[in-house]
Amino acid sequence: MTEIRANQVIDISLIHSQDDLTSEHQQVKPFHPDFTHQIFPDEKIEGHSKPKIQLIFHASDMSLCMRITCDSIKGAMTDIDSHMRKVIHHPFVSDVSALFANPRQFTPSGEKVHEYSLSSDGSDAIKYEIFSSDLSNPTFAAFHRRIQIFTLFFIDGASYIDENDPRWFVYTLFQRKEDQAGGDVQYSFVGFTTVYNFFAYPEHSRKRISQFVILPPFQRQGHGYRFLSTVHSLSLMDKNCIELCVEDPTDNFQNLRLLVELVLCHKEQVFDFTNPAIREKFWNLTKESVAELVSRLRLTTNSIRRIHEIMKFRALGPAPTDQESKEFRLGVKRRLYKRHEDELEGVEDSVRKERLQELFDETVKETERLSQRFDQLI
Repeated sequence: MTEIRANQVIDISLIHSQDDLTSEHQQVKPFHPDFTHQIFPDEKIEGHSKPKIQLIFHASDMSLCMRITCDSIKGAMTDIDSHMRKVIHHPFVSDVSALFANPRQFTPSGEKVHEYSLSSDGSDAIKYEIFSSDLSNPTFAAFHRRIQIFTLFFIDGASYIDENDPRWFVYTLFQRKEDQAGGDVQYSFVGFTTVYNFFAYPEHSRKRISQFVILPPFQRQGHGYRFLSTVHSLSLMDKNCIELCVEDPTDNFQNLRLLVELVLCHKEQVFDFTNPAIREKFWNLTKESVAELVSRLRLTTNSIRRIHEIMKFRALGPAPTDQESKEFRLGVKRRLYKRHEDELEGVEDSVRKERLQELFDETVKETERLSQRFDQLI
């Protein structure tokens, strides 16, 4: 039997009733994980013919039904059940009807900190709510154990957080629908993020976003931006927080973060280069001006410099002078050289220049894309 990629045989479903499993009633189509290498070595399943792993979650409280099937088994085989049980740290059932054996009204744990509405294709707006919780709440801790597997599925190299560490807290995002006739409220889980509080001398804290997940059925709808914006705003409201950073961000998440920070700087008019006083003070950044902005906005130094770069690019417009183009190009290349110093040091001068130009061209393209997306948000 050939080796089979585990990603392809894991079907994840979010349902509110058993009828949701049938195609004619299905509101959210099943989806697959991006990563399974922390569950199955090399993301492979061996010795099974047509294996199928169904992870069926109650879309509100995320209780789980797991069903494992295959046509036949031959030779050395992967113990699918054992591998899955190592990462599922909560009770689950094998009969989907058990998910609905005791009907209950689900309400998210924690404090509601924000809400927003989204509509698409001219349909009625749907409400979404964000909650802040900590793991000292037993009800929420149990809920978190049910959703933490999604970090393994959608964050490369993720690991579970220590729920006994009081410095962790979690934000969750839910869709909220109301039955107009009966007034019943139906919540659907959308995503979550974990944030860690570091002590900063003498009496401050640094917050670090560790994990950030929006489930695939809700991606590319604007939830990531709104969710991260809320977390960012709440961090700025904490007067003891001197910085919000991100642990090992992917390129996509880094761009999402940049959009949030760009909008923040726009609202604060930090780099409004139409203002002569701001242009004189911030057109060319110094160590002192960067330190001032880091303290004021509680962003990282790297974020300040990249945002400044994007806003300067926008201010130059489509027809900068040769001198302006040269100054901008050299400024970007200096930043890129520092960022990629390990790669660029010790190579021939011609190779280094060629690679630096490639990095510059990629950065300009990314800057143009971010600028266009930024225009849609302001």
